[in-house]
Amino acid sequence: AEENRFSKNKEKIKIPEELAVDNYDKFRESLKDSINILYIIDNAGEIVFDKVFIKELVKLDKKVVLSVKSNPIINDATLEDAVEAKFDNLARVIETGNSNIGINISDSSDAFLEEFKKADLIISKGQGNFETLDKTGANIFFLLMAKCEKIARELGVKHSDIVFAESKARPGRESNVGSMNQ
Repeated sequence: AEENRFSKNKEKIKIPEELAVDNYDKFRESLKDSINILYIIDNAGEIVFDKVFIKELVKLDKKVVLSVKSNPIINDATLEDAVEAKFDNLARVIETGNSNIGINISDSSDAFLEEFKKADLIISKGQGNFETLDKTGANIFFLLMAKCEKIARELGVKHSDIVFAESKARPGRESNVGSMNQ
């Protein structure tokens, strides 16, 4: 009976076998030439997984700065969450200065702006951050789920697909966002 219940629920849970957009090879190339990394955290519930990724970056001698929301927005991670997860023992933790969905550069803290400009590579999680940071021209890799049709169309994927995509607006770079696994 237990196995049957799992089988029914398994069909409701969408676990992708592959990313709909997978720019991991581009990420690895960019990572080789990067020292300063800004890691923009999204959901508080995901920070345990973020920590695994960040530990690997630190092992590669990367200088990682973690960015969290200044105030809780829906389920976004805050400084309190990062300290509780002991990120402050692993990397410098700063607040964005933002109290809205995504990151509004003009409302960001001086510390965030300094790290954003200094970063050789930015890893940004969440659709809201994609919507607000994609056209900045910075070297950003976005990890997100396309939660609405508009963003899914923009990325060239289906609603609820998971993507790991290089910023389209980065000067001198071509991104294959919208051309993979449609």
